[in-house]
Amino acid sequence: MARKDIGTGWNRENRNAINDNFVELFTEYIAAGLNASEAKQKALDALNISEQAKQTADSAESTANLVQTQLDQVTGASTIDPAVEQMKVGSDGTIYNSPDERVRTEHQSVVSQLAQIVINAKYPPAPLLGLVGNDDLGDNAKLQSILDNYSNVFVPKGDYSFSETLKMQPFTKLVLEGNYTRYNDGVSKIARLKITTN
Repeated sequence: MARKDIGTGWNRENRNAINDNFVELFTEYIAAGLNASEAKQKALDALNISEQAKQTADSAESTANLVQTQLDQVTGASTIDPAVEQMKVGSDGTIYNSPDERVRTEHQSVVSQLAQIVINAKYPPAPLLGLVGNDDLGDNAKLQSILDNYSNVFVPKGDYSFSETLKMQPFTKLVLEGNYTRYNDGVSKIARLKITTN
């Protein structure tokens, strides 16, 4: 805005200068008002956009909380523990639904593998005691204990005495080394089993 000097007299030139000053002031006033209205509208638009962004953020937070609640219900924990996730992975790389499922499945696998192992009745795994032979009356309980724990049992050659019936689980295999002879001394109820390599 160019300021015009107005003299003391009210001549045409001074009146025109006053008029020009008012026109210029009015134009700038109107322009400032328009700029202020435009700025106000832009501020209102920005406020609306920020409110929409807040609503979107609140919705996302609500969804995240719902998903976390569902995960907590599935896993039974308040947070996902990396150690629990690692416990779900088997030694062969199989991923199980839970650590419990992995333990049960792998335990059954080990039990199945152990069932295939043939146990020597003279040298069973600890704490079981092995057969002695030579008419040891304790062999009956020792062999029964082995048969209770294993389904594949090998009895090496020897002279064994059994005073009670041996009970075997279904599918149990009792393998005797070489030839065997079952006999009774005719006096006691002790059955004798002689296993030879002939």
